[in-house]
Amino acid sequence: MADEINLILPERCLAVFVDDTGHEVLLPDQKVYGLGGCAVLAPALDPIIRLPWREVRRRVTGSPDTPLHASEFDRRDVSNEVRVENIRAVVDFFQTQPFARFGAIISTATTLADGLGPVPTIAKVLQARIAETPAGRPLTRSL
Repeated sequence: MADEINLILPERCLAVFVDDTGHEVLLPDQKVYGLGGCAVLAPALDPIIRLPWREVRRRVTGSPDTPLHASEFDRRDVSNEVRVENIRAVVDFFQTQPFARFGAIISTATTLADGLGPVPTIAKVLQARIAETPAGRPLTRSL
């Protein structure tokens, strides 16, 4: 695995991954900003997230080490059929892997508390969603 960091996590550690979408200042052409992610207990990190995601990247990009950005599908794909197959690979990963999912989104219509901007607001909401994750959803299954 090229340039991959081998994390050594305590067994009861909740590994959390977060990514964003949109623009944090809510630009006219990007009226929403969101943070979303997934979480799994440390022993399940490789079999449930890392290894299956490498397979998705291999299917879509040809290499398990190439970063994958869904926004690049149209530029990378040679036909509509290939694009649909690539989207299906990503969708299947998120629909079938038994990890917790969470997210928060803010839009131009959101009323913010005085003194709080979009990023601190959505970060607090996401923090609450992550705190709810272990109690509300299964994080592992029998492998």
